[in-house]
Amino acid sequence: MKVLDFPDRETPWGLASERTAGEYVSFSAISTPWRELEFRQLQLVWAGSSREAELVERFNELADTWERETRAESFAHRRSMHPSYQQIIGLGEPAIGPILQRMRAKRGGHWFWALHALTGQDAAVGLTKPSEARNAWLRWGVDHGYLTPLDS
Repeated sequence: MKVLDFPDRETPWGLASERTAGEYVSFSAISTPWRELEFRQLQLVWAGSSREAELVERFNELADTWERETRAESFAHRRSMHPSYQQIIGLGEPAIGPILQRMRAKRGGHWFWALHALTGQDAAVGLTKPSEARNAWLRWGVDHGYLTPLDS
């Protein structure tokens, strides 16, 4: 896996330039605030242009709002019809990578409806457990170039 190309800075687990993208996103032994901070910085590093960086920032704003405002909602269709979720779908194909990255980093989220709407596919067809569906979508993301494989 490619080593990230950004200035050395100290993180709780070493210099940033010594880590790979998969190590940042998959590292689970550190506290959530650090994981979220590193996740956001990774997204900006992966974004190749200012337009992509703006899209990632917009995605994060919408996703944070959606998660905060639907946290207590138990009905999937209500979560999926939230205005922020619908705006994420409205971002189109460029939203697929950030959705999959967020699914990987946060270990879930109800992103299946959006992924199906954006891709026209259902990577989790026939699966009944959310964890299996998540894993199927993450494999799909790797197979289609939206995610880099994690080291085993």
